[in-house]
Amino acid sequence: MRAENANGREYEGLRYACEIRPRFEDADAYGVIHHSKYLLYVEEAKFAFMRDPAMFGMNAAGGAFKFPVTEIGLRYARAVRYEPGIALNVRLRFSIPDGVRVRFDYEIFHPGGRVCCRGYAVHAATDANDSLLLALPEALTKRYEEIKADKEDHRVCES
Repeated sequence: MRAENANGREYEGLRYACEIRPRFEDADAYGVIHHSKYLLYVEEAKFAFMRDPAMFGMNAAGGAFKFPVTEIGLRYARAVRYEPGIALNVRLRFSIPDGVRVRFDYEIFHPGGRVCCRGYAVHAATDANDSLLLALPEALTKRYEEIKADKEDHRVCES
């Protein structure tokens, strides 16, 4: 996957796919999965990606760092009706576009393969005292480069 950073330069990212099974409580009175739930689904996929030992494991950058969200957005393409056992495919791309922030780009697909939602989240890095870091932790950037070099950048999880 390729994208552009704020300066218009292209960058690559690590791809990952995760299956999410909506719950009955996720549906509104019309039987449609409520729009607010999509943000939870992309968060579930993000945490599955970060926990995956083939990716970063739980604490690749160490427990001394935090990654608060600084920007997030979602665009809805079509509604999804809740059905028991329905599975949505969340595909994400993790990238480090500028060495200071991390970015997740998301697409959520209906079981029929059509895009339901697209979005993104940008995270800054802080230390344990919530001081903003001017560069990402070395352990994170090193692991990112290792995974990119592996060439096997499309992992799959199930939730």
